[in-house]
Amino acid sequence: SLKANAEIKKEVTLEQGGASISISPSEGYTFPAEGETKSNFFTVTSTDAWEATSSSAWCSVRPQSGSAGETKVTIEAEANSNENERQAVLTFALKANTEIKKVVTLQQAKAISVNPSEGYTFLAAGETKENFFTVISAKAWEVTSSNLEWFPVVEKEGNSGTTQVTIKTDANRSTAERKTELTFALKSNTAIKQVITVKQLGKQAEVIAVTPTEGYTFPAAGETKENYFTVRSSGAWAVTSSNAEWFPVETKEGEADTTKVTIKAEANSNDTERQTTLTFALKSNTAVKQTVVLKQEPKPTIKVTPSEGYTFLAAGETKTDYFTVESTGEWTVSGYDGSWCTVTPESGEAGSHKVTIQASKNE
Repeated sequence: SLKANAEIKKEVTLEQGGASISISPSEGYTFPAEGETKSNFFTVTSTDAWEATSSSAWCSVRPQSGSAGETKVTIEAEANSNENERQAVLTFALKANTEIKKVVTLQQAKAISVNPSEGYTFLAAGETKENFFTVISAKAWEVTSSNLEWFPVVEKEGNSGTTQVTIKTDANRSTAERKTELTFALKSNTAIKQVITVKQLGKQAEVIAVTPTEGYTFPAAGETKENYFTVRSSGAWAVTSSNAEWFPVETKEGEADTTKVTIKAEANSNDTERQTTLTFALKSNTAVKQTVVLKQEPKPTIKVTPSEGYTFLAAGETKTDYFTVESTGEWTVSGYDGSWCTVTPESGEAGSHKVTIQASKNE
């Protein structure tokens, strides 16, 4: 302003950003069992020098450090010879302040994995299911049958990597159901295995079988799952819903043999989860049935307490864990003046979180 007249003046605003680091993509990655290298998978964007650490030796990161700006990071996993899935936590932190960091979780499939895991029930007349099982293995494997008289598997062994397995059976001459436990195991260590039960209906049996059996949960925004259910039946069938206001099925009846059923749900406008029990039953004998449960998540909500805000002292003040954020989804904080007020954290996942607010002295 002019010394002679303080009313004649111009104002300018100065800002200064804070130190930060971000990782993209932020949701991590799942390696196959046989191991893999993902070149330049992560992009690290940082305001200062940083370094990366891994919680597990099986997963490596290159480079392990970098400077300010954008850096491409390669991740690599060796073969998983364990029976179970495993995970590693990668932490990318600023060297000058390790509290400023981003964490991502990497996972790796178990040494041998067979999908689908719920097995299969053959029709009594016999059936061939081409490439039904997908075997993902870190090493050579073989499959055995617990039923010495029935072994409905075409490819009985394979090498590391991914193998498609066809299952096939002739007609069941008995009225009784037959079954076998298929054991897929590593040749080098048969204790590392996965067991799946395969069945076949007895002849002339009245049956209806719906897969997958565990149903489905729709997201709150709504979704269409094309050909989600497979209905296999010995006769004509129909499906009913236990919820009079919600029936998210497009194909509501079918004939004998195999039918694909699409399920579809619009957005859920309620704050509570909704669900229905679907009953697939033979028209000629409704006692022959199978039920599955469909659900839909409630619409996203967020609640912040206390809701009346806060007035800081002129001298400045820190209010640790002042706000409690309860959210059903990811959330962020925006719209505040960062030059004098800071909010920590500025974002979070679904659940309950404490938020600290801090103000500098008001000059």
